[in-house]
Amino acid sequence: MFIEYSGGCKALQRIKILLFLFWLFCISFAVLIHKKANGQNQLVLQETFLDLSHKPLPPARNVCLALLHIAKRRGFRSMRKSAEKADKDTGKLLQGISQLKNLLEQSKCHTIGEFLYKLPSCEPKRNKEGSYAHSVARKMLEDEVHIILEKQRKFGNKIFTCNFEQDFCALAFNQNPLAPSIAGNCTFESGEKRAAKHCYTAELFNALCKINHIRIENNGISRALTKEERQIALDLCLEKEKNNFKQLRERLKLQEGKDFFNISYVIPSGKQEKDYDPEKKTPIYSMAGYHALRKALKNHKELWEHYKNNPEGILDDIAEILSTYKSDQEIEQKLQDLHLSQEAIEELKSLSFSGFMHLSLKAMKKINPFLFKGKTYNEACAAAGYDFQARIGNKGYSKLPVLSEEENFSITSPVAKRSIAQTRKVINA
Repeated sequence: MFIEYSGGCKALQRIKILLFLFWLFCISFAVLIHKKANGQNQLVLQETFLDLSHKPLPPARNVCLALLHIAKRRGFRSMRKSAEKADKDTGKLLQGISQLKNLLEQSKCHTIGEFLYKLPSCEPKRNKEGSYAHSVARKMLEDEVHIILEKQRKFGNKIFTCNFEQDFCALAFNQNPLAPSIAGNCTFESGEKRAAKHCYTAELFNALCKINHIRIENNGISRALTKEERQIALDLCLEKEKNNFKQLRERLKLQEGKDFFNISYVIPSGKQEKDYDPEKKTPIYSMAGYHALRKALKNHKELWEHYKNNPEGILDDIAEILSTYKSDQEIEQKLQDLHLSQEAIEELKSLSFSGFMHLSLKAMKKINPFLFKGKTYNEACAAAGYDFQARIGNKGYSKLPVLSEEENFSITSPVAKRSIAQTRKVINA
């Protein structure tokens, strides 16, 4: 028997559905509205249920209160492994979880609840600001529930059957899939969605815009890069993720006296000329998404050689998937649709992309050929038939309007919606 429910996994909703589960298993929950049973701390209850060799069997409601306490907090679990690696705070949290696991293994405690209960009274049970020492993984709490209910059955408590255990864990530890990121509309192309900023086409667009603005100055006269020089600069961006103007100078074989107009050669105060190299410190453009994909597929050289020039938009598709979907399961399913090998999919799942451009792939594919010819962004837009100063759907409101149906749907955070509403009221007042 399994109970299905819809909506977010908020603490109150979980508690309500679990109370209903208790009722289905003939456990009276009229007394469960209280946070504590007979004034006992929840950690005391959790520890008590593990050793009943010389104690009477506790009331079922006390066991349920301890289970509700676990379900209310239920620990940490990430939907993506890559997010755990990329996020600084998450990394600290995972380190705290790992340390707590080691301490639990070294102790003689059966569960994390028993371990926390037996800590010295002077040591806080919860994390303080900036501390992750007592961060608990969801798996640790799941294990505790299994141990408690298994012990209860051994002690003769017939209420907490295996079916009850299965249903409780399915409800208490369920995590709904995260909503995919929704891109806004393209600035130029009506009905087209904005492209992920780590798409190959988008990074090529950005790199060309940067390169086309590079100018070389000699005796007060500046010039743009030639076609051959632009290709050398682009090849450098494709070859090295961390590139700079000093590398470009070497590849262009620029003579002394010829400098880059885009760089300030003024030495900051406190710096010595021999220790300060402005060209080395100034990057051209980092194609971070392209190089992340290259590194992920380094063990699949034949595949990368086939994909590196973005045939049929394959690199764009991969970057769109990694930027849009938030769970490993969804990402794997979408990558399988691209007919990639399982080994390559596992490597790509380790990546985490985010952010979108202001243009769609359709618009950038129209603009990029003119950028290759050395035109600046506004010139390339005009050549492609776009007005780079125009904005689709700009109605010139005198006051900030309410969120449209599409905007209201795309913003998934209730807190963000309230903040926008309050900001709108203040500005329009």
